[in-house]
Amino acid sequence: MILLSRLVPLLLLLGGCGFVGGATYQPPMLPLVFSIDQDGLFAVKVGGSIATPIGRFGIEGGLKEKSEDTMVIGLSRDGQLGEQRFLVKGRASVAVCSDGPSVTYVTAGAVRVTVRRGASTVRVVRADRVAQDCAGSPQAETVRGGGARIAPKDETPSGRLDPSEAATVAVGVGGRAYRMALADTPRKTSLGMIGWTRGDLGGRDGMLYRYAVPNYGFHIIAGYTFTTDLLFFDSAGRLLHGFTGQPCMLEPASCQRYDPGFPFSYVIEAPNGNLPILPLGTLLQF
Repeated sequence: MILLSRLVPLLLLLGGCGFVGGATYQPPMLPLVFSIDQDGLFAVKVGGSIATPIGRFGIEGGLKEKSEDTMVIGLSRDGQLGEQRFLVKGRASVAVCSDGPSVTYVTAGAVRVTVRRGASTVRVVRADRVAQDCAGSPQAETVRGGGARIAPKDETPSGRLDPSEAATVAVGVGGRAYRMALADTPRKTSLGMIGWTRGDLGGRDGMLYRYAVPNYGFHIIAGYTFTTDLLFFDSAGRLLHGFTGQPCMLEPASCQRYDPGFPFSYVIEAPNGNLPILPLGTLLQF
């Protein structure tokens, strides 16, 4: 009988049953009860009672550890209706990375993330470990190299844009104001920040790409010298998708394509860390 009582919990766990319940402890002679529930949350309860002519009344109160953040992430592939859902506890933000450095940041709540239909690897990782956990392909290596950048365009760009050629504009995003170099011509949007260093920004936070009409397309950050955040916005200024990428050491045709899967009118590229993590739907303001 004793052996059976010890085997039952093990058999339930092996059969796929989850553990429910918790543990409590009350020190001798003290009206305190310490407990840990099934989610690992700690609580302290104080109890007591008062005797009256009509009976005994109990009084209790206590402190309980604040519940952790919870979010539901739905993953779907571009053009497909089905999705996989994941419940994540204990994180105010996570990142979804597909095929190495293609990254979408997710904050608490219920969020649907669309990845490229042809993505071979999709991971949900801690937002503070993107550089470590989202790597895994040659494109994710930090390199200094030549190459070309592809925005929606017809021919491969060459050369380097002089930082002084780009006007400076002010934009608002996430409740803060930022200064951006402006790329609003085919030549400027094709060259982007190829060969620039952080110092070439001249105190600006990044580069804003402004397209005359919404585009289906992608960006490539070959030839960049720093890890770059890429934010894609629609014609109304709503954030569609965000990525964090490393410069590519391969030929442009083999480099990671940062494609939001939707038509976009504005793109912000900025050195990683210059902008905060932003939820999808954040508005770009001018």
